[in-house]
Amino acid sequence: MSYLDNGYDKWLEKTIINSQIEYSDMDTDALIGNLSGSKILSTGTIMSQDRKIQLNLDKNMFVVNDGTIDRLKMGKFDDGEYGIRIYDAKGNEIINITGTNNIIQSSDKLMQLDLSAKQFRVYDGRNLRVLLGELV
Repeated sequence: MSYLDNGYDKWLEKTIINSQIEYSDMDTDALIGNLSGSKILSTGTIMSQDRKIQLNLDKNMFVVNDGTIDRLKMGKFDDGEYGIRIYDAKGNEIINITGTNNIIQSSDKLMQLDLSAKQFRVYDGRNLRVLLGELV
């Protein structure tokens, strides 16, 4: 390897930019002290390379996807609520914590813990079979 391969000119001054230089993560961390989020992007979506983690800056939403289904959503939802919603592998909502809802439930919705209403409910598919907690 000659001095020209490393980006130096014949006077050994670093004036030639070598487009083939690759930096490791450690080199990059050493060269860049900090990087403001506003310098990266001020609108749009920031996402992981595999698109499984997304931060939508326009919609105020953070989403984690398992490759098929959105499993976690945090932020502002389409219905205007802010909170967190978690889904099982089939897409069923199992946790819904927002300003008006605080529900943890089975994927089939037959068992529900409603923290807002202070109730535990069990359904048989059609009818409420068990109700523990405050009566509304």
